Amino acid sequence: MWNIAGVPMIVKKWTPKTEEEKQEEEAIPMWVHLRKVPLHMFSWEALSFMTSTVGFPVHLHPETLACSNFEEAKVFVNVDVSKILPKEIEFEI
Repeated sequence: MWNIAGVPMIVKKWTPKTEEEKQEEEAIPMWVHLRKVPLHMFSWEALSFMTSTVGFPVHLHPETLACSNFEEAKVFVNVDVSKILPKEIEFEI
């Protein structure tokens, strides 16, 4: 997975067989960065709930898991390519 000029791209090993198959991806794995997360929301349950709006949350970044950086939470998500990626995720408690 690469992010070039804000455009997510997947790089895979090419073979003639993969050229014939040309299957569309249903999900793209990527890190979702969340800023301004209230301290009481720094948990797997809350962060996975917030990021589930764009796909299937897989795990937290080690820095987020250790709560060593409260400026930004990072969640690894299999992002649903059928959805438009939001610039912001808003929620109410």
